[in-house]
Amino acid sequence: MAEKSGKILPQFDEQAFLRKAWIKLAHDDAPIEIFEKGTVEASLTEKRIFFNSVSYEGSWTGEIGNDREESYTDYENYTEKIPYTDYETKWNRELRKNEKVPVTKYREEKRQRAVTKTRTVTDWHSSTGSYSGSNSDFVCIDGELDRPLFTEEYDASYIQYLSEAEVTAEPDMAITKNMHGAIKQTHANAIDRDVERALPGDHQRSVNYTVDSYRSTQSFLIKTPVYSATISYLGKKYAAHAFPFGKMRLKSDTVENDHGLRAKRALLQSIRDGAVANQGAEVEAQKWKSILPVTYASVALLALSILISLFIKVLPLVVIGFGLAIAGLFYSKSKIKAAEEKAKEDAKSFASIKDREMNEAYDAFAKEYNEKLLAALNKKLSSLGYEPAKSFNE
Repeated sequence: MAEKSGKILPQFDEQAFLRKAWIKLAHDDAPIEIFEKGTVEASLTEKRIFFNSVSYEGSWTGEIGNDREESYTDYENYTEKIPYTDYETKWNRELRKNEKVPVTKYREEKRQRAVTKTRTVTDWHSSTGSYSGSNSDFVCIDGELDRPLFTEEYDASYIQYLSEAEVTAEPDMAITKNMHGAIKQTHANAIDRDVERALPGDHQRSVNYTVDSYRSTQSFLIKTPVYSATISYLGKKYAAHAFPFGKMRLKSDTVENDHGLRAKRALLQSIRDGAVANQGAEVEAQKWKSILPVTYASVALLALSILISLFIKVLPLVVIGFGLAIAGLFYSKSKIKAAEEKAKEDAKSFASIKDREMNEAYDAFAKEYNEKLLAALNKKLSSLGYEPAKSFNE
């Protein structure tokens, strides 16, 4: 097994980290006043990270289930209409008297019938097999580590290995059994996944496995530098950190800003949404204002035609009244549809206008605000002896 120890030497000094921390504040929409009243303190610490690669193989036992489709007979309830003959009394016009006549009627009876259905069943059988695999991972020996950020920055080419004499001079850089124990659970999780992938069938249960061979193929321990910063502003503290190698991407807490770009965007969006909602209510009111008279007139004509049919009983007037009422209802329906289409178009057009106004207002604010923000940032950088920033994305 190959074991090595080494350290990553910083590619960026503390001044470069602090400069980037100030630029990150501007990029994340921190208040302009923070560059006038805020302070940043930085520190460099080292964390030991243990890398380990293992290979393993073993065997498993368990029950394997395979699915299959089978047919079976089931019974379902249904209702059937059964005809029967009954007699009803009807008036015979020729004989001018009532008489009973046969009529066919139906009664409902609940019955059952057999139906063929299919279901999925699982056939279980005992089985054994083998698995094998390998895993490489790392753990931080010294407390917590921003694992995603480290993984993003780390490259093996950054490691400057210490000589054997230097390793001896740093006893905390010796690889110990405790370090292997710290990463053992990570490898155990990988073994679980490989065993699961090795199992056949559609289902598995009562699975047990043994590790017949477990070998550490490579181990190395590194010290990685970590820059940390504390930003103090208006009695609050915000944290930032970065690894001073790779691209030195910096992660930091978000500083509250009630007058920045995010707040302005939220305010403009709220104004826009309110205006669109109010306009929608007005359009809806106008729509009903335009169609209600026609609707009321159609209902009135229908009621009038019903009264004529009941009391006056003049067929031509009844027909005319009903005809006008039906025509009015159809006209009312078409008018409602047209009004709804117009309301949708008006709402869409109004929303588009408000979107454009919102974006124009935001762009104008952002242009002026970013100019002030960049000026404040560069004034701060110059006061600290750092190179001015050309943008917030450095």
